[in-house]
Amino acid sequence: MKKLHVNKIFFLFTILFINKIEAQNLEPNNSIFDIFNYQFEYYSKIRNKLFKDMSDNPIIRLVVKPSFSSEYIFQIEKDNNNEYLAKLNIANKSIWYNKEIEKIIVNQHVAKISENDVNLLKVVYLSIIDKVHHPIKESIGIDGTTYNLSAWKTGLKSGEIWSPNDSVNKTIINITEELINETKQGKVSISLSDKNRTILKKISQEINDSKNIESYKLILKVKEIIENNKSFYISKLINNHKFGLESFLYDFEKKMLLELTFNNLNIDYIKNLIKEYNEHFMDIIQYDTNKDEVENLDEYKKNNRLDNIFLKLESELK
Repeated sequence: MKKLHVNKIFFLFTILFINKIEAQNLEPNNSIFDIFNYQFEYYSKIRNKLFKDMSDNPIIRLVVKPSFSSEYIFQIEKDNNNEYLAKLNIANKSIWYNKEIEKIIVNQHVAKISENDVNLLKVVYLSIIDKVHHPIKESIGIDGTTYNLSAWKTGLKSGEIWSPNDSVNKTIINITEELINETKQGKVSISLSDKNRTILKKISQEINDSKNIESYKLILKVKEIIENNKSFYISKLINNHKFGLESFLYDFEKKMLLELTFNNLNIDYIKNLIKEYNEHFMDIIQYDTNKDEVENLDEYKKNNRLDNIFLKLESELK
């Protein structure tokens, strides 16, 4: 039977020579069901004050919450004339713990921006939002700024970061802040500088390259687990099931490579694929077993249900 092999030399070469990018990951935004009462009150005040005249479906959005100065929101949206507008709402005083919220004035500034700049910003925002996950190591800060970044992709995708100290997120936010300053100056239209366009394109490319490297590493790990355990699990099976498992593993690897080619292969995709193929394999064990080849049919089914190569893959990838 033919097998689809991953070229390990190619992957190792890629891992060694493609420039890697080091960045903090954004964290998930806090759910309304999980936050403290004081957070709920604060976020509600921000939404009621700063979101006035802002679209619910912006292309990108940045909400900025400094510790001791005024909060503001910057977003880019499309108007009824299909023009791209950059909107900036700034509170004249800090909303945080302000007992006279009704006296706070929000100043709005609007400027036009080109479609090319918008698309580039959206690509970069989504590239870092796609890496959102809970922090491995918790950190607590008092004096700093929290940034909530959002971008549209079949609904708003978002994440937050507190006072970024890495080059990637800090650069993206600084470039956005330059656009914010231009908008605040009352300009009719704003634009990315040539230098910032080049920087954002490089960041986007490097993030995509780093995703590919992680995908290659993931495939190598999966193949290593399969190769180290395949003979053992095949030896436990009757003849027609041996061929069935070989066929499943071939298709399994083929689907991984197709996902790598056309999308960003990730651990969640592989876990779902493992679950799918485990179910197919158990259907064969359950309903396509030759009784003449099995001494104890119930024991055979039970053993394969509790211990097979797909369950091994699942446990090793946790």
